[in-house]
Amino acid sequence: MIKAFEVLKHETKVHKDPYENIYCVIDGYKDFIIIPPTDLPWVPHNIYKKGIFKNVTNNSYDIEMIKSTLENENDDGSNEIETLPWISIDPLTPDYERFPEFRRVSMYKVRVNKGDVLYLPSLWFHHVRQSHGCIAVNYWYDMECDIKYCYYRMLETMCKMRL
Repeated sequence: MIKAFEVLKHETKVHKDPYENIYCVIDGYKDFIIIPPTDLPWVPHNIYKKGIFKNVTNNSYDIEMIKSTLENENDDGSNEIETLPWISIDPLTPDYERFPEFRRVSMYKVRVNKGDVLYLPSLWFHHVRQSHGCIAVNYWYDMECDIKYCYYRMLETMCKMRL
């Protein structure tokens, strides 16, 4: 999948993608903060229910929860509400009192300038800011479900066990 971006000012919160990513900056620059997937135990995140805002007015709104697909249907015929993990910290101004374990992460700061290319491996956490009028193209392709993926899933399971 190829995507081209031209945005006046943009910031992407910390997240990870299940795709390999080749990122090319055509004009301007992008600042990345990247964190290896091996640091998952120290990256704070919560699980939130997915929903869609409906009937939005100036003073109110309704939220319709998104139900899981039939594959995940319960024995009683009801569907569970879908959830989404969300990383709860801003790496630019981390709240170490609230998230002291975040001090242990290995953060790498990278500026990708006009004409530069960045390879961002799948499952690496990343936060992105860009310059005014930045133009960039990225190419996502599927990751291999090899030992890297197996290791990450094991680490993810171990982190859930300690909660």
